[in-house]
Amino acid sequence: MGRAKVFPEINTGDLDESGLDSRDGALVHMIVDTVCRHWLTLEFLIDLHCKEPLRDVEHKMQAVLLGGAAQIVYMDRVPVHAAIDTAVEWAKKYVRPGAGGMVNAVLRRVAEMVGAGEDRARRGAWTNQRDELLMRDGSALVLSSPVLPDQITARTAIVTSHPIGLVRRWVSQLGADEALRVAAHSLAVPPVTLNSAFVRAPLPDMDGAGMGCTRHATAGCHVAHEPGPWLGEMLSVRDDVWVQDAASVLAIRSIADLRPKVVADVCAGQGTKTRQLAATFPDAEIWASDPDPARSAVLATVFKGSAQVRVVSPLKLAESVRGKVELALLDVPCSNTGVLARRAEAKYRCGPEQLERLVTLQKEIFEATAGLMAPGSSMLYSTCSLDDGENIEVVEGAARVFEAKLSRANRTLPSGRPGGAAEEYSDGAFSALLSRK
Repeated sequence: MGRAKVFPEINTGDLDESGLDSRDGALVHMIVDTVCRHWLTLEFLIDLHCKEPLRDVEHKMQAVLLGGAAQIVYMDRVPVHAAIDTAVEWAKKYVRPGAGGMVNAVLRRVAEMVGAGEDRARRGAWTNQRDELLMRDGSALVLSSPVLPDQITARTAIVTSHPIGLVRRWVSQLGADEALRVAAHSLAVPPVTLNSAFVRAPLPDMDGAGMGCTRHATAGCHVAHEPGPWLGEMLSVRDDVWVQDAASVLAIRSIADLRPKVVADVCAGQGTKTRQLAATFPDAEIWASDPDPARSAVLATVFKGSAQVRVVSPLKLAESVRGKVELALLDVPCSNTGVLARRAEAKYRCGPEQLERLVTLQKEIFEATAGLMAPGSSMLYSTCSLDDGENIEVVEGAARVFEAKLSRANRTLPSGRPGGAAEEYSDGAFSALLSRK
């Protein structure tokens, strides 16, 4: 799990695209995303042909080998010879003149393992054999030889690009079969899902161009197909529908029978669940806050002019509603293990140190929120984590500390699979309600 200490902070929004046209810029983003999603798989394949482990090679060389291998293995629209030639020239220019030979040798060996063009062998469905790599469409790319580990947990970790410690933790908490399914889910392509439970007018149906909405398997949700300008235009003029994953909607739905008059969203982020709170409790006064300045700025923009939702700083929140809040939403920072299909880089940071840090923060948020609560009030705890240490163990501890009743605890595992129907996809989530005695 020490990989989390060396895995780089990557923000694809900061990529330098100067001098590139839109097509080349899109290719750069695709390469970076593919490397992030399949980092440990690519590292395993490269290490088979390197004299020293990839992580011990200088960073620029790591970058060129990972980027080249990503195109060869997962981006079959890029000709293999083009990927290798470009990588070799890049290494000569930006690493050192003699680096091209090593890059050429390693990438050619990787290419021999996966084939090129019509020589690429595929199976219709991934079955986790020792010669199979899982592709995002659910098929299996067949390697030239069974080089993957015999042990199924180690093999699953490599093929789905997860730290072995994370997969073992899932096995211990979820069982082997669910752990394998959850690991594979992270390679699925997440659709754009809409919370449509409060719509006042029909959503656009699918048209001949493939654009529009279809009903999700979760009631009150729709999938937006071919999202583009049409979706942005619709969301800009409608306040009765917004982007929200099908698992994310469940926390607030679980308490829709409550009738709070004063609600506090203490980790409101960019306001997705705040919008759901406002729609679920139209007669409530809602106070929304987030400690991060950037998210707080977005939050203020989303609810500008709202008569129901007040966006304030954490300090102002404490000054304004201390002792008055009847319902608080604690959508706390977490490891994101339920949303790894959307946040691929997060899986490399999951380890004991991160878990300890997050649990400490989650407990601090509980403690700070408790001072806002009115007698007989409730706190709804929510994460997008699958880990018991961040979920049930935290709320059970909070229930003891604050002498509260714990109820409505629910962990939703990710659903859908690579290549599966968009209408069946959802992230993972957890929520639980604590009611003060």
